Amino acid sequence: MHIPQGELVFGVAPAILIDCAKQLTVRNSPFDADRFCRALGAPAREARPVLSELELAGYVAPSDQPGFFEGTQKLNQLALASIGDGLTRAAADALLVKVLAAARKVNAAPETYPCCVRCIAIFGSYLTDKPVLGDLDLGVALKADRTPHTRPIHWREALEFDASRMNKTYAALRLRKPKQISIHTMTEVEDLGTPFKVVFGAWPLASVL
Repeated sequence: MHIPQGELVFGVAPAILIDCAKQLTVRNSPFDADRFCRALGAPAREARPVLSELELAGYVAPSDQPGFFEGTQKLNQLALASIGDGLTRAAADALLVKVLAAARKVNAAPETYPCCVRCIAIFGSYLTDKPVLGDLDLGVALKADRTPHTRPIHWREALEFDASRMNKTYAALRLRKPKQISIHTMTEVEDLGTPFKVVFGAWPLASVL
């Protein structure tokens, strides 16, 4: 999902509404109006009309639990939305070619990139017939370290160590264009329940990060 720069959504700044959607979807559990107000960061008199608009637009729906709501697939998409001027179809095609070339380069250099690319899928507006896209939405699955290394003793340091290696591969795939290329894990893409198309490697895979 793409939101044009400077455009309000249900009367709310896009960045605030996206952050609200992230807070409501992270637990994947029903929420009441009070929790929505806290997530939006606004008093009830301002937040409740926004909640009503989201319900009318299909972003949230009443839960089986009285007084509670559940996020729909549209709210999940809002949580991953980008803000900007968008990409033309031709520009997105050119970016995808470069991303796939970067993935091949990563996989050919285990000494430089300990985490290789197992799968890349495209989803979102790229799979539509829109001439202008929000950004290039990619689902990516990585394979664990390919090079021997001595793990730090403390588990927290170990996690940070592995994350830095994965981030190096993600950075290569972003081509220094974070506003045009949006990368998510394949697990996130599956959780969204949104259609996707594999363009590199294969999915599903076992032991995916």
